[in-house]
Amino acid sequence: MGDGGADAKRDLLAAADRCVACGLCLPHCPSYRVARVEGESPRGRISLIRGWAAGTLAADTALQTHLDQCLGCLNCQTACPAEVDYQALLTGVRAQLPPTGHGASRMARWVVAERWRLWLANGLLRLATRFGAANWPWPAAWRARLAGLPERPPARLRPAPERSSWLFGGCLSAPLDDAARVAAAQLLARLGQPVHDAADSGCCGLLAQMAGDGTTATRLGESLVERLHDHGVDQLISVSSGCHGRLRELLRAERIELTDLASALDKGLTSKPMAFAGPAVHVVMYEPCSQRAHIGGGTWSRLLQRIPGLSLVRLDQVPTCCGAAGAHHLQHPAQSGALRDELVAAVKASEAQWLLVSNGGCAQYLRAGLRGSGVRVAHPVELLAERALGPLDPNRAAQRLRDRR
Repeated sequence: MGDGGADAKRDLLAAADRCVACGLCLPHCPSYRVARVEGESPRGRISLIRGWAAGTLAADTALQTHLDQCLGCLNCQTACPAEVDYQALLTGVRAQLPPTGHGASRMARWVVAERWRLWLANGLLRLATRFGAANWPWPAAWRARLAGLPERPPARLRPAPERSSWLFGGCLSAPLDDAARVAAAQLLARLGQPVHDAADSGCCGLLAQMAGDGTTATRLGESLVERLHDHGVDQLISVSSGCHGRLRELLRAERIELTDLASALDKGLTSKPMAFAGPAVHVVMYEPCSQRAHIGGGTWSRLLQRIPGLSLVRLDQVPTCCGAAGAHHLQHPAQSGALRDELVAAVKASEAQWLLVSNGGCAQYLRAGLRGSGVRVAHPVELLAERALGPLDPNRAAQRLRDRR
């Protein structure tokens, strides 16, 4: 997109004109699934963007509401036969319109904008998890937000500066992904690839980018890349699918290899097979939007099929998005809640014991919806590690990793 307003509008018009209004995106759009109105579909939003950029529509409340209620899942972009760059359209128009967002979503973006705020927030999240804050008598709104905290106290991996491979778990989701990162580090170490934990390396700028704040997104991204170079990182392994697309943008011109965790494990297990064991189990592998949009599906399911006695339960006719969508669920709880409720009902009806999700934010949101159901919500790497290495004690695992430095 161009820097000036006129240039940006020309760029938006050019991108919007690629849309042929075929409507093949509609069945894949979660906001259209809930609202069933044209303005809540990708086709409708592209038409609104075209009208605003051409000067025939004003940026009134109705137009901004339709744009705000897009979850940014990019399922439409994946399905589009005309290859419309919907992400560029959405972030481009949001950058030109006045900022919106409720207090909670603005607070999330404010926290990740500075490393010290992020460090403090992560520490508070870890304390909240350790002391079972989800069970405290909070007001209903806070109870709903804290219900997705992990039920087990998290562990932290300690840095290993001499290692050139880093695990990247995200920023705000990092405390919620501690168990996943410990499991990933253990499996990778067993496969001959020791890694450094990058949990406190800062934010990639994705939340700011989704909100249309290109200045903050650029600053955070450049700062992260600079830290990676300062530490001599050769390879970055993304644990959570949410950040992967943004990391790919940042590292496209850098001499740092970006690999998603599923691909790293698939490669390692192909060259160095491991034995998996344990009781029979029924699991649902729910691939987040970010997995499908930025990485591709199927690898986690293929890895899980290495486990004897594991049955993958397929959910039919469920939403393509769980409703979390970064900080979107904080700003639009009713819309997001409708999507989550439909998915949660399908998981409960499946009688699966595990719901596996490769994105920390999605896992937290779904964990809150399934709290008390008996369904364990976890990252797929946690089940793989448990069946390959035995029950995972996160604190002992972290200590063993520190001892190997």
